[in-house]
Amino acid sequence: MTDSRKPLILNVDDTNTSRLTTTLILRQAGFDVVEATTGKEALNLADALPQLVLLDINLPDMNGIEVCRQLKANSRTSAIPVVHLSASYVTPEDRVAGLEEGADGYLTQPVEPRELIATINAFLRLKRAELALRESERWHRALFECSHDALMTLAPPNWQFTSGNPAAFTMFGIQNESEWLSHGIGDCSPERQPDGRASAEKAEEMIQSALREGSLFFEWTHQRASGEEFPASVLLTRIESTDKSLLLAAVRDESEKRTFEANVAQSDRLASMGLLAASIAHELNNPLAYVHYNVESLALDLPLLAASVQRCCTALRGQVGDAAYGEIAGEGAFLLEPRMLDDAVDRAREALDGTQRIKSITRGLGMFSRVDRVERTGFNLQSAIESAIGLAANELRQRARLVTDYGQLPAIWASEGKLSQVFLNLLLNAAYAIDEGDVQNNQVTIRTWADSQHVFVEIADTGKGIARENLERIFEPFFTTKPVGLGTGLGLSICKKIVTEFGGDLGVESQVGQGTRFTIRLPVKPDTPKEQRAAIISDIPRDASSTRGRILVIDDEEGIRNAMERLLCRDHEIVTAASGEQARALLEDDPAFDVILCDLMMSGMSGMALHAWLSVRDPWLARQVVFITGGVFTPKASEYLSSVGNLTLEKPLDTYSLKRAVFEKVRLAKSAR
Repeated sequence: MTDSRKPLILNVDDTNTSRLTTTLILRQAGFDVVEATTGKEALNLADALPQLVLLDINLPDMNGIEVCRQLKANSRTSAIPVVHLSASYVTPEDRVAGLEEGADGYLTQPVEPRELIATINAFLRLKRAELALRESERWHRALFECSHDALMTLAPPNWQFTSGNPAAFTMFGIQNESEWLSHGIGDCSPERQPDGRASAEKAEEMIQSALREGSLFFEWTHQRASGEEFPASVLLTRIESTDKSLLLAAVRDESEKRTFEANVAQSDRLASMGLLAASIAHELNNPLAYVHYNVESLALDLPLLAASVQRCCTALRGQVGDAAYGEIAGEGAFLLEPRMLDDAVDRAREALDGTQRIKSITRGLGMFSRVDRVERTGFNLQSAIESAIGLAANELRQRARLVTDYGQLPAIWASEGKLSQVFLNLLLNAAYAIDEGDVQNNQVTIRTWADSQHVFVEIADTGKGIARENLERIFEPFFTTKPVGLGTGLGLSICKKIVTEFGGDLGVESQVGQGTRFTIRLPVKPDTPKEQRAAIISDIPRDASSTRGRILVIDDEEGIRNAMERLLCRDHEIVTAASGEQARALLEDDPAFDVILCDLMMSGMSGMALHAWLSVRDPWLARQVVFITGGVFTPKASEYLSSVGNLTLEKPLDTYSLKRAVFEKVRLAKSAR
């Protein structure tokens, strides 16, 4: 016979081992247990009104969720707590469905005995509390107390608070109920609302409208006891009593919602800026490419030209004398003086430095427009760091000296664009941690080093530092210590996610008043994929001119075609084409080329379309195609480049990189024939 003094538990599970184990645990803890192996049997046994039902979700005759639904739909058994007890492979959707059908809790098998007993005891205590509440007819008070929104009642004529729930005390910073009852609606609002109207005047208008209409929903700015203002939504509802009308106010703090909306809007703006940056970088890269090629070639040729001119002038002056030399040179004689020739060389070098800086900036813009890509390449971290420095330079130079200490780093396998975003964010954070105006006494340091398995990047500043209570939260999404408008609270969480994505970790150390140090650790990946190893090109030997090839240059920008022809024509035979269609016609008549330098994106037939055609017609020559791009890939282009594995170079290229790539391809062509 069942001992009526023991709580009765209905254990429903069709798996013998788990059911018997659970029953044994419960009986040892002093519970009485009845068992069921099917949903139908469970529904029949529930008529005995057990104090709690442990219910497996997967049963042979019906789903445990349906059993729970029927139990809760039956007025006789609806109050019995139901706890789903099931295996870990049960889907989250099933768990949610069970809770939606009235289940009171969920435990995953195998469950630790103490957790099982504690959970059951907790539900039994809750059950006894609910019965007590029903017996005393105070269900309404339970709902009032448990609401996450602030609930309060107000009474005329001064609309003082006559009750409030704990959420109200917490929201407004009130210590207890007695203090709360001493306040009224006017004590919880600033003097004026955002529209400029006096809070007292506007509140009276809202109250009267709610009394007339029965309820009123509106936005309001409230004020905590500390004086902090916060946005809220308010629902005023009229409550009729025997002798007067009261008001029930439900107040919801909208601070987090507003912050989230602002952050989403900021993220949208940043995304738009990324698209704009990509467009600007692409438009700049084409003209910058041939400007850079021409300036670089001039910077290389002018010293030789100046020396040659100086020798010729000296010889001529010696042969004909000063007077005849002056007559031959004419008005431009001063330009042939050594100091003027040296000045021309210096100007070319300065112009080259300028184009190098512009190239670095456009490369950074293009790179940051592609941070959402998943493609990985083998590269040295220093290039990503330098790109970030170029974009952060303006902020840094106003606040601190930048010190770099680069060690020898092996290549890593990751996304250069994504890691550049990490470095840029950390550099900007370092800059914002330092006040402007004291550059000499502040410093931002970038240090890199490596061991046999990892590369390390340390970015340290001498700024304000981070308080201990904030240090543990800085990687949380939307958490920020920056002033409003300067931060979204997403930067460091994104940095952490990116570094983790590539198998690394991001750590931080900080002391208030002394500065902050972020350390990134990333794994070295020696197993670089085959298609990426093709991009690692050896140096050009001194006798490179002996490896003369026949090169087809395809680009719809005349300036780029001309510049590339000038750079390569001394060592190779150059043929040019102004479009994909023109190149295809050339190749149909004469495919005898060692290398094809092809613009990726052209009007009409693109570089991809030309390559696809060539892959069918001449697969070997298709492998000799080197794609040249302004840096903006469509998803289709990115997918195509990944699938074919051809070497891809981004504009603007420096002379050495271009010549090195061409030399390697020509050497490969010669060895294959």
